[in-house]
Amino acid sequence: MKNILLLIMIFLVLFIIACNESKRNINTKKHQTFILAKDLKLKMENNEMLHIIDVRSKEEYYGNRGHIPGSKLVPLQTIASSMEKLKNIEDTIYVVCLSGKRSAIASKILRSNGINALNLSGGMLMWNTLK
Repeated sequence: MKNILLLIMIFLVLFIIACNESKRNINTKKHQTFILAKDLKLKMENNEMLHIIDVRSKEEYYGNRGHIPGSKLVPLQTIASSMEKLKNIEDTIYVVCLSGKRSAIASKILRSNGINALNLSGGMLMWNTLK
C-alpha cells in the first residue's frame, strides 16, 4: 500500500512539474521582445509585409553601415512624437538601431503604449553579417 501511495505521489509531482514547464514555454513566446536577424531576413525573403523602423540618427541611417531595405527612419528622440502614427500600425513593428540598445529602448516604449514591437537583436551590426 505504501509503495502504491509513493508511486502516486511521484507521478503527481512529475505531472505538476511538466505542466509548469509547458506553461512557462507558452508565456515565453507570448512575451518575446526581440527577433533574430536571420529570422527577420527570412520573413523578408518570404515577402511578408513588414513594418521596420530604424531609430538611429539620419546620418547613421544613410551612412556606411546602411539600413534595412524598406525600413523607415524614426530617430529614438522622435518616438514619443511619432506615437500616434505608429499606433495605427496593427502588425508587429520591428525596431532596429546599430547594436540593439537604442532599439530595445524604443521597442519597450512602443510596447508600453500597446504597440506590438520587437527589437532586432544585435541591430545593424548583426544584420550586416548576413549579407
